[in-house]
Amino acid sequence: MSSSPSKPLPLFPSSLLHNLFTSHQPNAAFSHLSRLLSTPSGIDRALMLVQYTSALLSSQLSKLLNLYLRRLATRFATNASSTLLPNEKVIATFPAPPIAARLVSTIASAKAATALCSDVRAALRLWGLLGMWAWARGTYLSPPKDALVKALTWGQICVNTSYYVLEHGAYLAGKGVIRGWSAEKIGNWWRIATICFGAHVGMEFVRLARVRSLRMQERVEKLQGKEGGVDGDVEDMAGLEKQEDVKWLTAWQINAAYAPLCVHWSTPGGFVSDTVYGLLGSAAAVLYVRPLWAACA
Repeated sequence: MSSSPSKPLPLFPSSLLHNLFTSHQPNAAFSHLSRLLSTPSGIDRALMLVQYTSALLSSQLSKLLNLYLRRLATRFATNASSTLLPNEKVIATFPAPPIAARLVSTIASAKAATALCSDVRAALRLWGLLGMWAWARGTYLSPPKDALVKALTWGQICVNTSYYVLEHGAYLAGKGVIRGWSAEKIGNWWRIATICFGAHVGMEFVRLARVRSLRMQERVEKLQGKEGGVDGDVEDMAGLEKQEDVKWLTAWQINAAYAPLCVHWSTPGGFVSDTVYGLLGSAAAVLYVRPLWAACA
């Protein structure tokens, strides 16, 4: 008696697909991430996070690899010294242990991810001059009331516009789109672009300090005017002030993370370690992504 042929198993069981598409928790997270990555700023900040965390990962794995190889060499030297005659030397080569090979491969992948994200972000910034036009137009039509904040804002617009022009030129020349540039000229344009961004960071510290001072004066005036006022109004004002404080502190922290990086980028050879570089960039990326993620809820 012949048995009936068995039915082929489905590639994805229906129960798995049902749970995947109907379960609230993963779908909410995927939808949240989709909304974040549907905007240019969300894409750039997500890439920034991957870029600097990959740099941090590669730096830590490199330290781990060096530590492992040093211990391996010390163990080999200790074992070999007992069999050597005085003043006798030995030179030995042996294949890398599997764990070392895996570390080398992972480090190379992390560095490649860092370079790829940096390259993609630079390409996405090719439209940055349009943002500068919108910023300048908005400032012209609705300028800040404080004279110092107004002057700093226009200064930031000028240095950021210069930054984009210099970065675009260096990036396109480095990719061969603009021809005839020497490697020295490309490097100089990158360096000057970084100096322009550093000028923006410096002015941002002054602007944030001025904004903080103006807000404190405004709050004192409001509190004096609210004496004997309704409790609900006072609570609403306190809630708004808390939101303002959080935004101000986040902007200051991002600026503080960028400041040493600007000096690092504009200094030949840099001056911060790969670990510090990854930590500062990752910190700035997290601070950027956190409010964007909350806004996509």
